[in-house]
Amino acid sequence: MARTRTLTELLADLRYLADLEGQTARHPDSALTRELNQSIAAYRRDHPEWYATAISGTTTAGSNTLTYGPGWDTIDSVLRLSVTLADSTVQVLYPYESRERYDYTTPYTQSQGWPAYYAREGASLVVIPTPSGAYAWQGLVLTQPTDLVTGTDVWDPVRAGGENVVLYDTAIRIATRDQSPRLTALVSLRADAAQQLATGERAPRASRRIDSWGRERALQTGPWRRYWT
Repeated sequence: MARTRTLTELLADLRYLADLEGQTARHPDSALTRELNQSIAAYRRDHPEWYATAISGTTTAGSNTLTYGPGWDTIDSVLRLSVTLADSTVQVLYPYESRERYDYTTPYTQSQGWPAYYAREGASLVVIPTPSGAYAWQGLVLTQPTDLVTGTDVWDPVRAGGENVVLYDTAIRIATRDQSPRLTALVSLRADAAQQLATGERAPRASRRIDSWGRERALQTGPWRRYWT
């Protein structure tokens, strides 16, 4: 079960980790909160499936934009999009760049009647070719995060240890601003925390060699292997 954290707890952990306890003049809670929210947003983009939301709707004949109630400006990124055709076939839509739009808008594709590509254009999501009928569409999206504001606001890293990645990420930016000698150590610790989150193992892993009998042997399993093997 993930270890949820309140903003108050995150601020206390950050001050302890970055050695900022008592430095409320140079590093007020308001500034640290903004940095934490930036790190949380980056964490969500690194692990979008953990925070994904399923949405759906229906295309409108003759319209090349999809309608989404809260508005597409509330969406951070589209992870997956598809439409269901009349014969129940699911057509996956692929993203295109705006400059490529007319490359995909040909007489042949326009005649097929269902969309095959999509792109974010301003506050709209455009699909091409233009649908000729009402097709059910399904999407998986990452919504815009809600900032932590008050001390009791809660953030869920989904997986235990995710809070460490966010705390180290925030501490790195603060150490960069302060030109702190701790910067190199914090970068290494963040990389270690990210690997533990992804694989469940601490970095670095044991190096391996093959002996004369073809057997796999460990060279060194300690944390200093990277420096002397």
